[in-house]
Amino acid sequence: MAVNICPHCNQPFMADAKSGDYVHQCNSGNKALDEEDVPVSTVTAKDYGQEVTTGKLQASITKQGLANKSAGTLAAHEGHKTYDYTIRGNRAATHRQRAHREYILEVKNGK
Repeated sequence: MAVNICPHCNQPFMADAKSGDYVHQCNSGNKALDEEDVPVSTVTAKDYGQEVTTGKLQASITKQGLANKSAGTLAAHEGHKTYDYTIRGNRAATHRQRAHREYILEVKNGK
């Protein structure tokens, strides 16, 4: 077994050098690195082989992203738009979060 470093979250993980490819679930304690944003398009989705609910109704999915905090103000008439964003910079109304798994090609011997 060799100690390797994940290139995404810089956390060490143990894997056999001759095991081939490895999938590492990032767990650094930093939500920006440990999760990823996925666009919402259906009520249920498949994450890594498991079916999960997105927490949104079909009626709200077809209208997602229409919310604008500056609606009816001078800023809206001038064309400015404000939305809620995730910590990774995507719009929260149109994206959901899931755990990030880094696919590592050919685990090296501690390199």
